[in-house]
Amino acid sequence: MDDSILETDHEKGLSDRELKKACFIYARENFQGRFFNNAYSGRGILVSRDGLDEWYSKTKSRDQSLSIKRLDTLLESARQINRSKDNYGRPYVEGFVYFVAPCMVNGTDYSAIITVRQTKGNPDKFYHCYLRTKK
Repeated sequence: MDDSILETDHEKGLSDRELKKACFIYARENFQGRFFNNAYSGRGILVSRDGLDEWYSKTKSRDQSLSIKRLDTLLESARQINRSKDNYGRPYVEGFVYFVAPCMVNGTDYSAIITVRQTKGNPDKFYHCYLRTKK
């Protein structure tokens, strides 16, 4: 299966802001409220509105906008690269886990860096995802 993401002709006609909004709506309709099992950790990751809002507020590029259309595949196939404690010392937050997965957008090869928040008594939650150009 080809997991590369190509901008459609319709998407090419959208402004950056319109494209980001369209991809955000796509993610809400297709991923929000669903769990995706990460093959590396064996844990389910919930995609919540909070995580999608965080992604939306920080997304700056067209490729970053388009990448959210493969959030399900990224969450399922990503491998863990790091973890950290909560910098704010909140008692209900166990920490953050960082994953990486390959992501091809419009012919550019990226690493998708995914942040998952782990909290006490709640499922692991998607927190953010950004793209880093592979060298």
